[in-house]
Amino acid sequence: ERRRQEARAKRLEEERLQQQARDTESRRVRREADAMDREDRSSAAFVAFVARECDFRSYQATMPDVRAKTEKSLEVVLEWRSCEIQWRQGCDLRRQEELELQAKLESERKERDYLEWREQVRQERCQQQRLQARQELTLEKELQAELKRFELQGRDLLREREEHVQAQVEAAIHDAGIRGLRMKERGVSPSRALEEALALAERQRKMRDQSEPVKVEQELWEALLAKNRLAVTRKQAGTKTPRWGVFNT
Repeated sequence: ERRRQEARAKRLEEERLQQQARDTESRRVRREADAMDREDRSSAAFVAFVARECDFRSYQATMPDVRAKTEKSLEVVLEWRSCEIQWRQGCDLRRQEELELQAKLESERKERDYLEWREQVRQERCQQQRLQARQELTLEKELQAELKRFELQGRDLLREREEHVQAQVEAAIHDAGIRGLRMKERGVSPSRALEEALALAERQRKMRDQSEPVKVEQELWEALLAKNRLAVTRKQAGTKTPRWGVFNT
């Protein structure tokens, strides 16, 4: 009897759990159906609102005032965009001009520094040459007399010679500049011509370096042959009896 009651209670409990699961599933399905129904109604309402808004805006676009305002707004936007593009292009152009100006100033500064350095080196070299020339002139009476004569006239012989050399150098630089301009007018690059001249000079130097040892060796060989021939000739001349030797008694 007790087992029957336990089995009955167990069966009732299982039926209760099954009924509870069916109720839970039914409520879940109902909630999902309600949610889908709400979403459908919301979507339909949104579509209807969009359709009404499109119709309203289309109606406004057909009105002259609204169309004019829209066109004016578009013109303002396009004009603003064009101004922005022009401003950016102007900024880029100014930046490019500033970079070119800086590069030009830097190039001029380097050129000026180089010319100053070259002039300083030239002056130092000329000063050394003057000192050396003065030392050499002290050993030459004629040049001493000429130097004395220039000094009595308030002139500096060495300075005038230096100025003459400087004038020749400047004339050479001027002529080189003119030749460079003429080469540019003919479409020839002066730097390219200089590189070719340097390359030619380098090839000639290498050829001289290669041919000089051969030439020296050839000269030594010819000198050795001449020395040997001279020795043989002297030896033969010493052993040969003269034609008049038989009468020399």
